[in-house]
Amino acid sequence: MRPPVWPSCRRGPCPSRGRGGHRGPGVKTVQAYRFALDLTAAQERDVYAHAGAARVARNWALARVKAVMDQRAAERTYGVPDE
Repeated sequence: MRPPVWPSCRRGPCPSRGRGGHRGPGVKTVQAYRFALDLTAAQERDVYAHAGAARVARNWALARVKAVMDQRAAERTYGVPDE
């Protein structure tokens, strides 16, 4: 198993990891683990399909948000008040 992945610090090693320090009070560090998956061909295909569907959904939602923001900007130019 690989060692845990720690977030990098700009100032070198983080001696105060998880106890505030230069990151500020109340900031918690979450430890992450990496696992290797030994997938069958069918499982690998399903994982890629799921990732592709998630990307399509994210791009669709991003396009909707941008469209709404553009519409609101256009409405401001001809005097429609914000609600």
